[in-house]
Amino acid sequence: MFVFSLAKELKKTVAEIENTMDASELMEWVAYFQVTDEKTNAELKAKINAEKSDDLRARDIRTFLSTIAGRK
Repeated sequence: MFVFSLAKELKKTVAEIENTMDASELMEWVAYFQVTDEKTNAELKAKINAEKSDDLRARDIRTFLSTIAGRK
């Protein structure tokens, strides 16, 4: 299935890739996408964690403000 994703990425047909790319180059592409996918996943996880942290801070502030408001 990887070769279909590569064909889409390179804007070539699967047949073109199979006829022009040797196994070594194909494995290099596999490694490239693994590295870029890991980097993308790490960036997404960092963004999600930052958003969760922002949400928690917002909830803490709302809780604090509602507590203070209840004391008045």
